[in-house]
Amino acid sequence: MILRDLLRILGSDRRDGRNLTHDEAYRAFELIFQGGQSEIQTGAFLIALRWKGVTVQEVAAFAQAARDHARLPCAGMRELVCLCPPHDGFDNVPPLEVAAGLISAAAGAHVLILTDRTVPPKRGLTAASALEGLGLSMTWDPTEAEDWVRRTRFAVASTSGLLPARSPNARAPNA
Repeated sequence: MILRDLLRILGSDRRDGRNLTHDEAYRAFELIFQGGQSEIQTGAFLIALRWKGVTVQEVAAFAQAARDHARLPCAGMRELVCLCPPHDGFDNVPPLEVAAGLISAAAGAHVLILTDRTVPPKRGLTAASALEGLGLSMTWDPTEAEDWVRRTRFAVASTSGLLPARSPNARAPNA
């Protein structure tokens, strides 16, 4: 089954489509995370899903597919503080995760911050923005992030790098 088949299930209007089963929704996002679908096919599928409205069963399947494909840095590391600030919430304060993380690392904690530049919160700044302002960098490689945390007690990793097929270096075939 490919995304085109799942688009037919969603239907062209609300009367002729149906919700995806857990297995169908899982398979759809598994295909997306594997990177085998073009950006156009993926976009069309996501737009159709958004237009239809997403069910709890579909969201649960999508989350399971993401967990199954994610490369999580520092999994199993003891005494890890992992910060993942909201990417779409409204906040009236600047992102202080980097400052708090650096202070915590200096005090002996192992700190991993998960952030990205691509979807800033409504305040317009992410932890990546603050990190760049300090002249520091983040990594897209989960293995490198884990190494940084082990060596320096501090790392900032891009959430885009956690799903390899959707990372900036991955390429999907043309539509």
